[in-house]
Amino acid sequence: MPVSFVRGLTGIVLAETPGSYLAATDMQTGKTAVFKNLGQFSSNPGPTPSADGQYLLDADVAKLLSLSSLDHPRTVPNALSFSPGDMPGFMTNPWTDHDTGVVELHYPLGAAGLQATVPVAAVQFVRTGHSVSLGKADAAAGDPQRTGAFIAAPRPGPALPDGNQPDASLVLADVGARSRVLATTAQLCHVLGVKHATTVSLVPIPNPQGSMVAVAVSTVRGRNYYSAGIVLLSRKGKVLGSQPGASAFSWTGWSHSGSTLAFLGYSRSGPELTEWTPGVRTVTTALAASSKIGPTACVWSPDDAALACDGGPHGDWLVVRSGTESVADGQGQPLLWASGRLGG
Repeated sequence: MPVSFVRGLTGIVLAETPGSYLAATDMQTGKTAVFKNLGQFSSNPGPTPSADGQYLLDADVAKLLSLSSLDHPRTVPNALSFSPGDMPGFMTNPWTDHDTGVVELHYPLGAAGLQATVPVAAVQFVRTGHSVSLGKADAAAGDPQRTGAFIAAPRPGPALPDGNQPDASLVLADVGARSRVLATTAQLCHVLGVKHATTVSLVPIPNPQGSMVAVAVSTVRGRNYYSAGIVLLSRKGKVLGSQPGASAFSWTGWSHSGSTLAFLGYSRSGPELTEWTPGVRTVTTALAASSKIGPTACVWSPDDAALACDGGPHGDWLVVRSGTESVADGQGQPLLWASGRLGG
């Protein structure tokens, strides 16, 4: 099915089809290629492309692909130890140090052979399989600059009713360097106007350059989690901006330039997409043409001028550009939007 014509769109969108196969769609011509030879991929967690678009990792089905040619994605040799049954496993942003390693979470065995209740973050090197522990973590995201991760460090003490630990701080932990606290939960709550001593959970989302990290903050009451907002920190912990009330549970993604953060949210009128360039502007687009469920994932165009999201009518894609929404006939969850042509 051809892509509905939207003037000026180019490049290739790599997506996971409803049947869990990878597919590539040429946004200029509408040509689509489905790569059934690679087998099916997982959906939760889904495949994760590296920030530079060179690789795709699916830890749940033990696959690492090279995307150097989107016409012909191929598996590549690696020494990673995949353990799908030991989730939470690899994170949404696992890639670290220019694609040389990936960050995972696992539950280590204690002295009595019992599995720990708090996960530990570790870096695995792609070529050697060597693993280095980074310490306890409720959530983690790879540091693009160095071998390590931005970590949501758990607070000591009793677990929450759902078994998880409340968080104490956002930490930058790199191999060979002393771990550095970028912000405590109290500091993040103060920025967002959250009551002091509130129990919170943190999720780090670094930009592709590793120069900034967005921290999605949610408050915890009993077994329920509520979005408090997003705080933007520099690599050294300086507060660069905030978005109180922004969803901590929906898709959030950086532009390729690392200057603009986009995130999905919901208002009374329905789903919406916000593009936030700290200190410059914030643009929110109502997704009037979306399905009732709304999008679950988006991808930035190679020139950072547009985003393509799933969740359109009849399963189509939504394209948001300059605050305007259009519809395209792509199918599945978009994973990456790269330059190039299919068959070109």
